[in-house]
Amino acid sequence: MSILNEFGGVVLLSVVVLCGLVIWKKRNSRSFAPTNWPVLGMLPGIVQNAHRFLDYATELLRHNGGTIEIKGPWFANSTFMLLTCDPANINHILCKNFNNYPKGPHFNKIFQILGDGIINTDSHLWELHRKTTMPLMNHPNFRASLERNVLHKMENGLFPALDHYVQLGTCFDLQQLFQRVGFDISCQQFLDKDPGCLSVESLGGGD
Repeated sequence: MSILNEFGGVVLLSVVVLCGLVIWKKRNSRSFAPTNWPVLGMLPGIVQNAHRFLDYATELLRHNGGTIEIKGPWFANSTFMLLTCDPANINHILCKNFNNYPKGPHFNKIFQILGDGIINTDSHLWELHRKTTMPLMNHPNFRASLERNVLHKMENGLFPALDHYVQLGTCFDLQQLFQRVGFDISCQQFLDKDPGCLSVESLGGGD
């Protein structure tokens, strides 16, 4: 009799799990907010869209007011990830309360390509960068000029450089290419001079 009871319990549990999965799949197919499961949190929805995570994150942000809190499994301290593209939140994190959101060495290692600039530093070095750059960035023409220079460098520098390597069929150092982009844009923005580091003549044939 106990064996039958155990078997019945297993069958019932299996049915409940199966029904839960069916409901979860239907709900996620029409909702942009992943289901927050009791134990797993929102992890199943993230895993389900892992192959298209950037597109999925964009959809979540677009349909949730620009900010969404991703709940993790019970062992992951509740909040697994916070996604935001809200300018007010970005300003709060990067400017008004920057000291409460240190980037840390892991961030610095990931974005090593940025060097020790304002985007990639913390503490006193960040304060130094901010004091020297903010007066310039607050100039009325700075943003318009930066947008113009970035767009020009993308269309006339980066894209032709990528086409150049594709036509050659050779490997190339993408990090070095991005460093050239940053250097050209910086010189154009602050010195009004484009050194042309992304010209086809200066690129060579890759590796």
